[in-house]
Amino acid sequence: MRRVAIASYEAEMNVVMYAAHAQFRLSVSPESVAIEVEDIGPGIEDIGLAMQEGYSTATPEMREMGFGPD
Repeated sequence: MRRVAIASYEAEMNVVMYAAHAQFRLSVSPESVAIEVEDIGPGIEDIGLAMQEGYSTATPEMREMGFGPD
């Protein structure tokens, strides 16, 4: 459940910071938990770059709120 909570929080924050609209769907069964997030937003320009440790698109305002790398 901890992993589910962390993944959900990360998705929620990305939606709040970047998306114009989003839908979250949660499916729970005894065997699994699935979270689906669909949004309308700018997308990730360079996925390879975004996957590098420490990379962030957080704006200065977002960083002031504690998001993005230090």
